Amino acid sequence: MNFDGPFSRPCRDDLENSERFGRLTVVVRKRLHPFILRAVGDPHAAEDLLQETLLVMVERLGGLRRAERFWPWIYRVARRKIQDHFQQQRRWATARENTRGETRRRFRAIYGRTDVLDQMIGVESVRELSDAMGEMEGRQRLIVRLRCFEQLPYAQIASRTRTSPAQARTNFYRAKTFLRKRLHARPA
Repeated sequence: MNFDGPFSRPCRDDLENSERFGRLTVVVRKRLHPFILRAVGDPHAAEDLLQETLLVMVERLGGLRRAERFWPWIYRVARRKIQDHFQQQRRWATARENTRGETRRRFRAIYGRTDVLDQMIGVESVRELSDAMGEMEGRQRLIVRLRCFEQLPYAQIASRTRTSPAQARTNFYRAKTFLRKRLHARPA
């Protein structure tokens, strides 16, 4: 087989461009990482946001017309990623509070018509479940609320959490596993 042709091996210009792009990525990473870390205060979140910013750079760099606009543009992208991060954090905090209130309301509805011992058991169950859910990651807590309390299908959960239905299903499975472990680990 003969593989001679335009796609048989990389052109020298392609290698030079990829090397330049690699160097640019390193420079951008060194400059943006402290900026993002100061803004969010969490090294893991800062690394995630930096990666998302670099992905936008990779996707859209070809559309940049003037080189002197690069740094203002890349900082705007990073700031937008930071804003999105804080908006998501606020949504997760709201979801956490809604989940706790919804859990209490449902248990009251279930155990409201029973004797005192059953009510005490119900209150303790609510407390254990609420504590276990408080230990969960925000996205998993939100997915549990959407799936269990609002009884939404995975497609709607995915659109609300900006993930795929498969990822929503996976997060729900992980959340159930986490809750099982936490609730079974508690002393009787």
